[in-house]
Amino acid sequence: SLGLFDGLHVIDQIDPSNHRITLCTRLSGTTASCPGCRTESRRVQGHYWRCLGDLPCFGRPIILRVHVRRFRCVNDACPRRTFGEPLPRIAPCRSRHTERLRSSHHAIALAVSGSPGARLATRTGMPVGATTLLRRIREAPPDPLPPIRVLGVDD
Repeated sequence: SLGLFDGLHVIDQIDPSNHRITLCTRLSGTTASCPGCRTESRRVQGHYWRCLGDLPCFGRPIILRVHVRRFRCVNDACPRRTFGEPLPRIAPCRSRHTERLRSSHHAIALAVSGSPGARLATRTGMPVGATTLLRRIREAPPDPLPPIRVLGVDD
């Protein structure tokens, strides 16, 4: 187990290429819930590889190659026939970065903005563009407003 993500295990190789480290991983669960009807399924239809960027290690970016299974929904009334295995608390659906990397990008973008943040992130082993950093700021939910204690007549 990686110890960082629950249920994610390195399966056969850690590939330290020239510029990055690639970890081939898989999820340990045997069942998955259909996102359409929430029915548990064990019927595996197939599989595919999903690549996710993660926080750097020793100044090198980490790529997680996750072996994701496609399951067949066993509920005949459900409009979804197949669905991919979800990656809970690791990455949202169709995302190319882990939540840890997204939150780091968000913190850098809030601290120093677009272009300077992109230069800083690239130097620390997290290559990213300025527009991606600005997108991270826009994607984040707004901070909750404090409750109104006093309301004036002109407000």
